[in-house]
Amino acid sequence: MPYTRIQEQLTALMEAHSLSADDTGVEGLLIRLIDTATDPQEAQRYLTGLKQHLRGDVSVSVLSGDVLFRAPYNG
Repeated sequence: MPYTRIQEQLTALMEAHSLSADDTGVEGLLIRLIDTATDPQEAQRYLTGLKQHLRGDVSVSVLSGDVLFRAPYNG
């Protein structure tokens, strides 16, 4: 990925949370999507989603190949 600033933020986030692109959960999926993003806005969207997911601010799901970010259900 040629987006140095985004890559630096991703690396710091991965180190802080002991994450890897090999993880089989949502985190690993988002890391792989960031790494393969075709433009900086797409990479930034996934990076922001990953940060929000780790904070518990959004839940992440995949539907028909689309990644959806939404507020978690709170009953």
